[in-house]
Amino acid sequence: MPARFITLTGEKIEILLPHLKDTTNTRIILNVDAENISIYPNPVLSEEINVLIPFYGEDERYSIEITDIFGMRILKQNISRKNSVFSIEVEEKGILIVIIKKGSQIIHNQKIVKM
Repeated sequence: MPARFITLTGEKIEILLPHLKDTTNTRIILNVDAENISIYPNPVLSEEINVLIPFYGEDERYSIEITDIFGMRILKQNISRKNSVFSIEVEEKGILIVIIKKGSQIIHNQKIVKM
């Protein structure tokens, strides 16, 4: 039996969740705004990346964390404006994981390639 949800726009949708026996108290949050976050350039040819959060609000706390594929932290810093530039000081080429948080909630993650 599909679970029934009402979106923020009032649209009713049904989602099949076969692994859950009871979906009465299930809550799913779809964050459409997170899709608008831009992290560029990708691949990274220099030592800097740009992060654009179009819906940035000064009363909300955003942060960025960058790790390598082994989980070693390269950068952890607060984001203080809508369009920010961050320095990536990594000598090795490879895949990096960028995580954007709003408070303690992850709202966006993306893989980037350091060349």
